[in-house]
Amino acid sequence: MPSSGIDRCVALLAERYPLLLQDIQTWRQTNPTVKAPTETQVPPCYQTSGRNDYLFNASEAWPARQRLEALPEGRKVVQMFHSVPQFLMFLGSPGASECIQHQAWRPWIMVPGMHHGESWCRREPPRDWPWGLWRGAWPEPPARQGAQFVGHGLGMLLDLVSHEVRGRIAPAYANRPKPGSILKAGERPLRVLAAAMRNTSYQCYCARDIASALDAHGVQTRLVLLEQTPAKSYDLLEHLQEFDPDILFVNGETRAHYPGLPSELCVVTWDQDYGVCWHPQYGDHRSSRDKLLVMLEDWREDALSAGIAPEHILHLNIGTNQEIYHTSEIASTPTYDVLFVGNIYPWEWYKDIIQFKYLKPELQRVFEHARLRLRDWVLHQGENEPFILPELGTFLADCTAELGLTGQTTQWNPRQDTLYFRYRVAHFVLRELYVSALAEFRLGLFGNGWTECPAVANQARSKIENGAPLLEAVRQSAISLHLHTWTVHHPRLYDTAAAGGFLLVGRVDEHHPLEEVFEPGRELDTFGSVTELKRKIRYYLDHPEQRMEMARRAAERTLRDHTMARRMSQLLEVLKSDESSDTLSDARTEPHVAPGTAR
Repeated sequence: MPSSGIDRCVALLAERYPLLLQDIQTWRQTNPTVKAPTETQVPPCYQTSGRNDYLFNASEAWPARQRLEALPEGRKVVQMFHSVPQFLMFLGSPGASECIQHQAWRPWIMVPGMHHGESWCRREPPRDWPWGLWRGAWPEPPARQGAQFVGHGLGMLLDLVSHEVRGRIAPAYANRPKPGSILKAGERPLRVLAAAMRNTSYQCYCARDIASALDAHGVQTRLVLLEQTPAKSYDLLEHLQEFDPDILFVNGETRAHYPGLPSELCVVTWDQDYGVCWHPQYGDHRSSRDKLLVMLEDWREDALSAGIAPEHILHLNIGTNQEIYHTSEIASTPTYDVLFVGNIYPWEWYKDIIQFKYLKPELQRVFEHARLRLRDWVLHQGENEPFILPELGTFLADCTAELGLTGQTTQWNPRQDTLYFRYRVAHFVLRELYVSALAEFRLGLFGNGWTECPAVANQARSKIENGAPLLEAVRQSAISLHLHTWTVHHPRLYDTAAAGGFLLVGRVDEHHPLEEVFEPGRELDTFGSVTELKRKIRYYLDHPEQRMEMARRAAERTLRDHTMARRMSQLLEVLKSDESSDTLSDARTEPHVAPGTAR
């Protein structure tokens, strides 16, 4: 190892990382014969986690210096060394002292017995730990063995720090009044923590709308976005400690997803995607104060079958955020004839997204066959079809029989499997075929993947976020296409109507039909086939006064009946009464703001 600069590097290490020097000295005493690092041809690589950039496979200083020079403010470079000799080689390389002096550089040697890494982790938020090392998935050999050691250590350390936080929280929830008692007493505002995973845009904007609506009713609400790492439970516990909420409100997740929550904390889970109500995990981990909100009323049957008591199951539909979506002057000459918002993927990619491989092999065969049969069914629909989908129970039974698998379906769950096909596979088929058939119109086509669909690739635009960008797109469009395998329970139906957009909605057979929330022919219009959709697009493009009048009526109806503030008022009434109820009250409670509460 070169000698020049070593003394300066060691002096800097002694000043900044004294524990690291102690660890190295201890290691050298127990490994006196190891003199050189294991050679590797793997080039340096980077990974990011939280606010840190992790550098692997670098025995010289120049990769770290390059990264440090381009590093945004607030981030760090954590350089991972797979052995002590590799670290000593780094100290002898040109520019090592500049790295050591840099406030954003951190060294970490991935071998057993090194305690400096654990010491550093304890000073960093767990969300910024290198969670990619949890399963040793990041670096290539020879660093992989060290990564597995680090991942194991991180897991034990996380358990320890989480236990400490749980111990600090527990006294605050001992003898905590129920949310209904707090609402009735009125001595202080109810406190609600609305949590969502940052990598799920649907969860994020839904939690945003929940928090805004509860705030309008005088509830003290905080929105927290969590990173999808093993530390998400710890992060949530820290927010509980700081905010001290009476209710944790989550979308599509349960108490089981966040180990260590106090049993006295009421967890409200809104099952908007049929992922909770039927799953035994919910009942196995549920606290007596928890509430399950189901998006579709008939999902209550599944929750009851899973052992959930009726008084803990509530039916609640989605609504729009009236703070964001409201009417305005629509351009006399819209930019787009038809607006469609949504992603599309190649089928083999999409199967990973919907976790297709976890289905039973026979069921995968049926769904693959049914997907192709459904494509053919859609393409051969006549002018005046009642629905954009066939009756799927019969349809899937026919597909099963065609494959000769009827006798092998005894372990299937017809209801759950049919819903999976409807919400995942059939939805995908409809989106691809209907949108591709509209190439003759000026499309506002926003979403990932459409550049790979030849018919509409030249009109494809990037993904658009819920909020102001979606509002602007609706206002620039003559017609908004709502194409989903459920309609009444999809937020974009209400967001579009509230923004003053004219809706053409695909007809589907639902437990709660579209007619219960809007009046077809007066507030919007519907279609049951590609042919009918194209005919109605042409008609409404030629009759702008009629479509704008219908859109105005739909906006009025939405702001009267279908806001998120209205939905949350229904929830608060149920919490206040804390009585058994099949569905939430339909009282038309208007939002109010408690004195001194920020709007």
